[in-house]
Formats: sequence, C-alpha cells, structure tokens
Amino acid sequence: MAKLKLQLEEEERVNQVSEELSEEIKDLCKKAKNKEIFSITDQIKYARFKGIEISESDESIVQDILLNRTYYFKVTAYRKNFEKDINGKYIDLSFVKLADLAKIDMYLRMILSRMIFELEHSLKTLIISSITNSLTEDGYKIVEDYDMYMQNKFIDSQRKKGNTKTNEEILSEYTQASEKILDKVKGKFGYDFDFYNHHHDKISIWALLEVMTLGNLERFITFYFEEEHFGYLGLKTAQKLLKYVTNVRNASAHSRPLIYNIVEPYQFGRADSNLKKRRPVIQLTQFATNAGLDSELIARALTNMKMNDIVATIYLHEKYVQTQKLKTTNFEALSDLLDRIKVNGKMYEKNHELVEVFHFFEKIVMEYGKLIT
Repeated sequence: MAKLKLQLEEEERVNQVSEELSEEIKDLCKKAKNKEIFSITDQIKYARFKGIEISESDESIVQDILLNRTYYFKVTAYRKNFEKDINGKYIDLSFVKLADLAKIDMYLRMILSRMIFELEHSLKTLIISSITNSLTEDGYKIVEDYDMYMQNKFIDSQRKKGNTKTNEEILSEYTQASEKILDKVKGKFGYDFDFYNHHHDKISIWALLEVMTLGNLERFITFYFEEEHFGYLGLKTAQKLLKYVTNVRNASAHSRPLIYNIVEPYQFGRADSNLKKRRPVIQLTQFATNAGLDSELIARALTNMKMNDIVATIYLHEKYVQTQKLKTTNFEALSDLLDRIKVNGKMYEKNHELVEVFHFFEKIVMEYGKLIT
C-alpha cells in the first residue's frame, strides 16, 4: 500500500507540472506511463528528466553502456537506493553511480553464487554422512518418509484454504515430492536421462540429493530436522536460514539485482505494529554483534530483506563449508570487492544510508575472515 501511495503521488506530481514541460518530455512521460519502448536517446532524455545526471561528456559512454553492456531497466534499478525531492526528482544521482553500482552488484552475485554452490555441496555431504553413520536410518525408507511428510503438508495447506474434500480426493492429482524432483531430470535429451532411467523405480536418498535444487534441499532439511532424523541438530542453523540463501541463489542465477533498494530498513522481521520494533533473526544479529556493529545499525540493516539474505549466505558458508582453501578464496574475493567499492567511494558521501550499508557489509566480511583464520 505504501509503494502504491508513493506511485500515485509521483503520478500526481507529474500531472501537476505537465503544463510546464516541453512537448518532447510530455510525450516521454506518456510513453513511460503506457510502458512503450524507448530508444536509447529517449532513455537518456527520460533519465535526465527524472533527475539522473548525465553530463554531455558522458553521453557517448552512457549510449555505449545501454547499447552493448546492459539495459535501461537493469541499470536504473539501483536508483531505489537514492532519495527523491518534493518534485519526484532523484537527489545527488548520476548515471555514472548507477553503472558503478551495477558493476559492484555483478561482482557480488558472482562471489555469492560460488559460495552457495559450495554451501549446497557441503550440506548434502553432511546429510549423507549422517545417514551413512547412523545404525537406524534406511536410505530408501527416508525417501518414503519424506514423501509422506510433504504429502501431509499438502493436505494441511488445503485444509487451511477451506478444502473439505476427503484426503483421497485431495491427493487424487497430487504428485509425490520425490517424483516431482525426478520429473525435472527425465527429459530424453537432458544430461540426467540415464540417471532417471536407472533410479526412478526405486530411489535412494543418495541419488535424490544429487538432483535436488537448493529449494528442494531446504524443504528436505526442514523435514529432516522436524522429524529428528539422525544428526538433525547439526542442521538446525541451516533449517532456520537456508530459505534466505535460496533468495540470493535465485536472484544471482537469473542476473537480478541484489543491491536494489538495499537501504530501506524494517522491510520484515518479527511481526509488530510498530515497524521500528521489528527484529531480525537472532543468529544473524549475534553474528553482526560479534563483528562490532551497534544494535541500531544491526536492526536497520538486517530488516532489509536483501542485506539479511546476503549476510545469511556468508554466515552459513562459514558454518558449514569445511574446506579452508574455499573459505580463504572467498574471503579474498570479498576483500577485493570491498576495495573495488572504495574506488568510487567519494561519489556516495552524501548518501548516508548507502555509506552506512557499505560499512555494515564491510564489518560482516571482516568477521567472516576472522572466523575462518
């Protein structure tokens, strides 16, 4: 509702000043409202109208960026990290800053993607090790238990929606969880076609884990923990936080911005009518506290959804990845990213919220480095 209200207010401001605008700008505003295609020239003119500074000397560089390196929607997404004045124009924002943030974001996604791959492998290894070392776990029976667990979850969700059918009727078109996972790899021309043919009749947990996505893994870990299977306590932190890592993985895999609107606090947290009383996840709060950050900054930063998810990724990597060389490599990459951010740091000095977020991120990276040494 708040975003809708801001959008309506912005449209009203545009309408109020439309009489004072040139016909060219009026036409651009109309095209923007109708979501019509802009030429590169139109994009530059509209960006200037919105308060995004593009100097004459930078215009050819901006054209090259928009033609060959990225596109308008993606690079201007980072404008959400800057405030607007009463006329709806961005304050102290230039296209150079947007392009700089886009590059920083790309580097961050690359580093976190690698960390997530390593984390996923480590968690699967831990599960397999726990089941293998157990005297009671059965690698085939646990798949059946998981299917039953997910089946009951589905029935419960249907009941909450008011479905009054019998369980048998509800399940008449339901596909078991393990079958859904395998169905995604059964394509005749896919990499895993032979794998599917070999395992689909009776699948073990060793095989099922091999083709689970991170989202599948998160749900399986929740089952494993809640049903208290062997070694389940070792997965307690992953069960609590892996859903946040899944968000980062999805954004990174599809090249969606991570540091889009990263300065807005109190986006989520433990429910409270007073937004500023919302609190982030306790494990991440303690992690940030150990990094030497004060409680007010922690509350603001970790109630921003994207910063919460980024920190969760770094925290879980430190906790579950056992290979020291991997951790060292990632710390070095994160440290290089911090240096890269500082290259143009002076450009953002007037944006206190963004500077504060960088300070928070820097402390988190240093804490990660301290823990792995």
